[in-house]
Amino acid sequence: IEEVGVERIRERSLALTSLLIELLDEAGLEVASPRAPERRGGTVLVGTPDHAAVHRELGERGIICDFRPDGESRGGIRLGPHFYNSEDELRRTIGELADIVATGAYERHAGAAAHF
Repeated sequence: IEEVGVERIRERSLALTSLLIELLDEAGLEVASPRAPERRGGTVLVGTPDHAAVHRELGERGIICDFRPDGESRGGIRLGPHFYNSEDELRRTIGELADIVATGAYERHAGAAAHF
């Protein structure tokens, strides 16, 4: 991190989160994070039908992410690319996420406890 520098890491983070938002829009998935770069951190929140179940299915497909349940604040799948992630990894992630939601593959995990 010292070698790369915080400024460059933030620049890369913004580029990757912007790409995520673009890919989510193209896939017709709900972006629940601020779209303005200056209001966005290093994660993008995605609204899904069942965040815990979708999270579990993503994990089974080898995609590491996090989720927040609906509650006092907005819940969703949290995608947090790091500076070393590639654009192709993001494309694969959104492709898998879109497939999971479209096909209902997450439904087999409905009611399951969170699995990390």
